[in-house]
Amino acid sequence: MELQDFNPVQPVEEVKKKRPQAEVYGFVLWVVTFFIFGFYLLFAWLPTDILHAYGITYYPDRYWTLGIPAYVPFTYGIIGITMNFFWIYYKATPLDEFGILEDEYTNFAVLQRPDQLDIQKPVIPPVKDIPITKLNQVLYHKK
Repeated sequence: MELQDFNPVQPVEEVKKKRPQAEVYGFVLWVVTFFIFGFYLLFAWLPTDILHAYGITYYPDRYWTLGIPAYVPFTYGIIGITMNFFWIYYKATPLDEFGILEDEYTNFAVLQRPDQLDIQKPVIPPVKDIPITKLNQVLYHKK
C-alpha cells in the first residue's frame, strides 16, 4: 500500500436500526416489579377495614407477608446445600476407579525441612498424593 492510496477519511457504513427489545422489556419488567412491591406493601400495612371498604374481601392470610420473604432465602440455602452435595457426588472419583490406586508411579508429597527449601520452586507446587496412613494420622490424630 502506497502513501498516495491512503485515505484517512473513509465512508462510514450505515448502521441498521433495530428495535431495542431488550431495553423495553427490561424497563417494563422494572416498572412492573415496583408495582408488585407496592401492592405487597399495601397488603401488608393496610388494615382490614380499608381493604373491605375498597371491596377487597378475599385475600390470603397476613402471615404470608412475612412468611414468603422468610421462606425465599431459606429455600435458596437448602437448594444450594443440596446442589453442593449432588455436585460433589457427581465429580467424585468412584472407589473402584483404577486411577485412585497406588502404584510405582504415584508421586507422594515429601515434607521438607526449613533448611532444605528451594529458592527456585514454582509458584504453584505440583500435585502430590498423600499416603492413606498419613491422612489417617492427620484426620484421626493417631500415631
